[in-house]
Amino acid sequence: LNRCLMGWLGKNYHKVILAGIIIVALAIRLYFAFQTPYFSDDSSYFALRQIEEIASTGTPLFNDDLSYGGRTYMFTPLFHYILAAFSLFLPSVLVGKLIPNIFAVSLVVISYLLAIEISKDRQSALVVAMISAFIPILFSQTVNSISLYSLVIPLFALSILLFIKMHKDIRYGYPLVGVISALAFIHPSALLLVLAFSIYLILLKLEDIKESKAEIEVVLFSFMLVIWVLLILYKNSIMEEGLSIIWQSIPASLLPIYFSSITILGAIASIGVIPFVYGIVTIYRYLFRKKTRFTYLFISFALLIGLLIIFNGIMINIGLMFLGMVLTILYSIHYKQSRDFLSRTKLSRLKTFFMFTLVIAIIASQLLPSIYLTQESVKDAPS
Repeated sequence: LNRCLMGWLGKNYHKVILAGIIIVALAIRLYFAFQTPYFSDDSSYFALRQIEEIASTGTPLFNDDLSYGGRTYMFTPLFHYILAAFSLFLPSVLVGKLIPNIFAVSLVVISYLLAIEISKDRQSALVVAMISAFIPILFSQTVNSISLYSLVIPLFALSILLFIKMHKDIRYGYPLVGVISALAFIHPSALLLVLAFSIYLILLKLEDIKESKAEIEVVLFSFMLVIWVLLILYKNSIMEEGLSIIWQSIPASLLPIYFSSITILGAIASIGVIPFVYGIVTIYRYLFRKKTRFTYLFISFALLIGLLIIFNGIMINIGLMFLGMVLTILYSIHYKQSRDFLSRTKLSRLKTFFMFTLVIAIIASQLLPSIYLTQESVKDAPS
C-alpha cells in the first residue's frame, strides 16, 4: 500500500501541490473574511441588498424608492443572480463572505492550466499558481468584499485559456462564446476582453503570423455580442452622457481624485515584484525580438490595460488586478527559460537552492503584502 501510495504521489505530485496551494489560499482568505461580521466597502452592501431582493422577489432592485427623491440603478445583474441562488439555502451574509472567495481562488487552477499551455512545463505552472493565489491588489480587494472582480478576473483568464485551446480544437469556441456572453451580463469590462482579442489579431497581422478563421469569427461575433448587450443595458446613459460615461461623468476638476495616479513602486507593490518585473521583461523580449503567437495574446491585454490606466479609462486598482493576472501568467515563460538555461550551466546542481530562494521571494513579495493589505482592509471595515 505504501509503495502504491508513493508511486501515485510521484506521478501526481504537481496535483498534490496545486491542491495544497488552493487549500492554503482559501483558508487564509476565509480567516480574514470572518475576522469581522461586516464588509469593507459600500459596494458590498449594494450587492447584498440586490442578492436579498432577488432571493425574495426574483428580480433585482433597479428603482430605489428609499433613496432621496428616488433613484434608478443601471447595472448587469448576473453576478447577483448567481449569489442569490446560493442564498436560497445559505444566509446571504455567509454567501457574501464565502462564495466570492471561492470564485477568486479558482484563478489558481486557471492560471496553472494557462501556464502549462504557454510554457509546456508543470513546474513553471506551479510557480505561477502560487503567485496568482497571492496577487496583493487582487487578494486584498476581494477577501472581505462582495466584489464582481472575484468572478470577472477568473472568467477573463478562462476566456484566454479557451481561446488558446480553440486554436487546436474548434469545439472550444462554443464554451468560449458562452463565457464571454456571461461576462457581458456580469460587468461592462467584458468589452476589454474583446478589444484585447482585436489587438491580438492586429499584432499577428503586423508580424505576418497567420490567424485562423475560427479566431477571426469568434472575435467578430464576441465583439458584436458585447456591444449589443452594452447598448441594450446602457443605451439611455450613453445617449445622455456620450463618451463622458467612460469617466463615469465625473467633472474634469474631480477626475484626479477618482483616477489618482500611481507610481511605479506602487504598481510593483500592488502586483508583486516577481510578476511585475519579469512579466515586463517577457513583454519586451517577445514584442521586439521573438515571435510567438499566444504570447502576443497576453501582450495585447497588458498593452490595453496599461493604456487605459495611463489615460484614466479604468480605475487604478481595477486595472492593476487585470495587469497582475496577465503579468503573472507571462512570468511562466521567463521561469521556464531561466530554468532551462540554469540546467545547461555548472550551477545546475544548485537548482534546489534556487527553488527554495524563489519560494522565500514569493512569500516576501506576494504573500506578506497580501496579508498586510488585507489586514488594513478588514480593520477599516465600517460597523
